Parts: sequence; structure tokens; C-alpha cells
Amino acid sequence: MPVRARCQVNDSVPSVMIPQWHRGTTWARDAARAFHDEVAERVSAGVSVCPRTGQAHARGSYFTTRALEAAGIPVLELHADNVDARSTDGDALPRTVGDWLDRHVLAGG
Repeated sequence: MPVRARCQVNDSVPSVMIPQWHRGTTWARDAARAFHDEVAERVSAGVSVCPRTGQAHARGSYFTTRALEAAGIPVLELHADNVDARSTDGDALPRTVGDWLDRHVLAGG
């Protein structure tokens, strides 16, 4: 079974997780190596694994947010890097969530 680099997280997670569930087997080793090699090959060639994924994701998030808000559901969008917190102010998240709760949930707006 070939393991392919994918554009969506829900497609790439199995390429990483399933080999972990089968840790220690020849299949798992080969599957993880195939995924690694394909991504490394694309990086070396300067080819994007997922062209414009961020833009498509941002548009999808925007429309989802607008649809929820139009239905009267308060939405808080958090833009953060869940891998590297160095660019994040440690107090910003609790402050942002608290302010949003005060303005949009508790105040009914």
C-alpha cells in the first residue's frame, strides 16, 4: 500500500499514525519511510506538498464563521501556532477568550 503526502490534515494523519499503531512491524517501517521520502523529495524539488492550502483553509474558515454568525451563534476565531508558542504572548489567549466571552456570550451580543 503506497503512502502518499496529502493536502488535508485528515488525509495525512493516517499516513503518520497508522504506522505508529503498527510500530515494530516491517510494514510500519516501510510506510513511515515512504511518507517521509515523498515529502522530502517534494521539499528538495521546491514543490509545495499542498499548493495554496492555507488560502483555501482561510476561505473555508471565513465562510464557516460567517454562516455560524448569521445563524446567531457566537464565534471566536483563534489564530495561533499550536506547534511553536514562541510567537505567542502567554497571556494573550486567556485575555482574548475572556474578552470575547464578556462581549459576545455574557452580554448576548
